[in-house]
Amino acid sequence: MANPITHCLERLNLADNVKVKQRAEQFQGQLSGIPSKIFDKGPNLKSVVCIQLAYESLKNYDWDIKLGAQLAGCSLSAYESALSIVRQQLNLQSKVTLDMLAVALGSTTMLTHVNALWQDFTTSYLNKLTGAKKTNGQKELEDSCWKGAVMYICAKAFGKNLDKDKLHSLCGCTTSELTKSIKVIRATSSKKIAALKNESTSAGRSSRRKRRDSVPVQEEKENKEEGNQKEGDIKKVKKVKTTPKTIKPISGIVSMINHQDYLRTKRYADYQKWRSNLIHHLTTTI
Repeated sequence: MANPITHCLERLNLADNVKVKQRAEQFQGQLSGIPSKIFDKGPNLKSVVCIQLAYESLKNYDWDIKLGAQLAGCSLSAYESALSIVRQQLNLQSKVTLDMLAVALGSTTMLTHVNALWQDFTTSYLNKLTGAKKTNGQKELEDSCWKGAVMYICAKAFGKNLDKDKLHSLCGCTTSELTKSIKVIRATSSKKIAALKNESTSAGRSSRRKRRDSVPVQEEKENKEEGNQKEGDIKKVKKVKTTPKTIKPISGIVSMINHQDYLRTKRYADYQKWRSNLIHHLTTTI
């Protein structure tokens, strides 16, 4: 029987990636202690989960979780559930930082605002807890889904939509975990989020105003350059001297009428033909 990992790697166009294959097989060996019923939702579920863990362990962040679930032969929720259980069993919970997410998502320009929102949320969230709950809350906030949620909300405040599938794949969490974290942060830091939206709106207006103010200056400059160019063209025209045309000497009444050489007229050609015919007739009859 063919190795299911090899088969899945071929379907994912990763058959030539030796490192991913070796590491996926290592993860598969570590899953022997996990009940087989965890992977009974799809025929390739176990193999694809091992491949994803191997792929991510090699610092690759573009895994398509929907494609993974499709190849595993199960629903997306079943795939995410199995993946989450495996991460917990193998202690593979991703320790993602805001800097890492910003770089992976191409959102480094808003990193300052993301850090500010994170600080506001964690402070407000922990201040509501006391005793053992506060200690558990601090440990809970170490989960990567919270940082992914902060990144998503901040991007939304600035009018950008991040791909949730890519985001929770980077964070190593399920869609439901990410969605739950987003709701908690929005409820806890509503004022800070509103302030970010206002800041985004103000920045957009300022940018549009600058562009609008720069248009008349640019038009004036272009008009001035166009005027200088036209003036230069006029000067060039004035400096150009017309060259006198040479008229060939012509003669004959026909030439005087339409300025045409009479030797090239139809009348002269007819005359030549008549003359030739007449001479030929005279020479043959005499």
